[in-house]
Amino acid sequence: MASQKKWKTHPKPAKLSPSLTVRRVLAWADAHRKRTGRWPAARSGAIPEARGETWAKVAQAMHAGFRGLDGSLSLAQALVKYRGKTHPMQLPRLTRKRILEWAEFHHRYNGQWPGHDSGRVLGQPDEDWARIDGALMGGHRGLIGGSSLAKLLGRRRRPPRTSREPPLTVAQVLAWADAHRRRTGQWPQQGSGPVRGAQGEHWRNIDAALRKGNRSLPAGTSLADLLARHRGHRNKAALEKLTLAQILKWIDHEYRRTDRWPVRYGGPVLAAPHENWSSVDVALRSGCRGLPGGASLAKLIDKHHPGRKKNPKRGPAQSARRAR
Repeated sequence: MASQKKWKTHPKPAKLSPSLTVRRVLAWADAHRKRTGRWPAARSGAIPEARGETWAKVAQAMHAGFRGLDGSLSLAQALVKYRGKTHPMQLPRLTRKRILEWAEFHHRYNGQWPGHDSGRVLGQPDEDWARIDGALMGGHRGLIGGSSLAKLLGRRRRPPRTSREPPLTVAQVLAWADAHRRRTGQWPQQGSGPVRGAQGEHWRNIDAALRKGNRSLPAGTSLADLLARHRGHRNKAALEKLTLAQILKWIDHEYRRTDRWPVRYGGPVLAAPHENWSSVDVALRSGCRGLPGGASLAKLIDKHHPGRKKNPKRGPAQSARRAR
């Protein structure tokens, strides 16, 4: 039986990239500068004059020394040597004073302050604002670092603040709050939106003015405090503290009056109409308003009234009695 001869298959040779010369690279660089106004770098993308070529491939070949190049010059070094471009590592030292002078010239010429993306520095062909911003942040070129172009310019970039908001009075704020309550049935809060009937006014801004003392209002208060003091509306952020003994008295009073134990959603507390059993239960569970937490209304009743019977279902007479 004849043995079968095995033939080895060889992979196709990879297509070799065409050789390069420094002269050809410089010609592409001149075309790039003429087209974009800048010298190319490794991140400059494709080279329109050479199909399939990119500046990343060219920079790699020049650095590693292949495709006919000897590796003695990088792309940046070739542009420095043959085209007079300033190398990024050879740029002169910067000072904050010099940057501010360039920024003010930019502002006079363009009517606005420069930013990270403002391009080249006017009158400084080797400088651009992105590089300056990076030097301020990284501490290069003689700068301290930890700053930025925005921080350096600071107030120069901000238009002068002119407060056009008219002064307010407590009486005016209370009048708006009364109108809000008549219209909605509730007192306004910080997040209640625009003030109806007062163009440009917002409850959030009024609350901030009360807290900071702006617009001729007293400082150190808030909208909730103002309504609590002048309209008797309870400030939920400043509720009085509770004690277990006090809650137990309310529970006993409730049972004596209704023959029922209070429940979580039982409505107002008969002995304290400004309180409701839902908020008492929340305080027992969460440990707010001076309570230890980790309890509930049901657990408190079970602990102090062991063996209690469950509430019977409400009948018409009981419902009427509760309503009274």
